[in-house]
Amino acid sequence: MELYCWVQKMNDPELAEISKCSELLEGRRYNLSWGIQSKDWMLEKMEFQLDPDSGVKITDSIPNTLGLKIVSEKLKLILEETALNIEFFEVDIRDAKGKLVESTYYIANLLDVVECMDLKKSRYKRSILKESHMGRIDYLAIREKAIEEKISIFRLAEMPRLHILSEKLGIKIKRLEGCTGMDFIGVEDFSSVTYFL
Repeated sequence: MELYCWVQKMNDPELAEISKCSELLEGRRYNLSWGIQSKDWMLEKMEFQLDPDSGVKITDSIPNTLGLKIVSEKLKLILEETALNIEFFEVDIRDAKGKLVESTYYIANLLDVVECMDLKKSRYKRSILKESHMGRIDYLAIREKAIEEKISIFRLAEMPRLHILSEKLGIKIKRLEGCTGMDFIGVEDFSSVTYFL
């Protein structure tokens, strides 16, 4: 099974990015970064503003420094039909001048978390905040037998900000549907130092 890591397309001068957190999300952002169910407290629609120092092209997965997957309606529909357990929260996006973007966007909170990192073959450093999480991964090896066949996208339990997806889903998202704003990197080529989640 070919697996890929979903990384953000950061530092492309043409792409719009988000670098500031919505005030409503402060203090709870980790819930959405770690795949913790959030529907009970996400009651108000949040607003994000595109960074004036970034580009202007708005993509299907908006690159951001918040560790969130902020996705377009098109990408949401793909994830809805393939992810087993996922929440979506509609958000407003304002451009760098403060004007509301017409397209609809959502925070995608993937709740499928799989513990499948091969600790013997991977190179990593554990998090100082939570022993079961990795603070850094230099080389990632996966125990594929730990992944249920029906799962096409999931969070890595050892580094929950990292989304891993099947080759089939990656092809559908990028090639067949033409979604933009993210890259899919082969698991064996992933390094948390090189790529932004």
